[in-house]
Amino acid sequence: MDAFVSWLSENGLSVIGMLIAAVAVRGVIKFDVNQWLNDRRKRLEDDLRMLCPHHYFIKEDGKFIIASEIVFPPGTLAWQC
Repeated sequence: MDAFVSWLSENGLSVIGMLIAAVAVRGVIKFDVNQWLNDRRKRLEDDLRMLCPHHYFIKEDGKFIIASEIVFPPGTLAWQC
């Protein structure tokens, strides 16, 4: 026990500093993998929609909307134009 107490007295500030740094880094670097995957899929779908030359017009609330005829089957990136 005396060895632990002497080690803690010598390195106590270092241990506390490392704990504070670990908490601070966890707060700053927060990476959500699911959100990243959803954003990546959305960007890919938007890019593929721009490649599809087939479009149709929809009139909603007095506004014309241009929609792409591209189809993404659920659970896959295999797309059909």
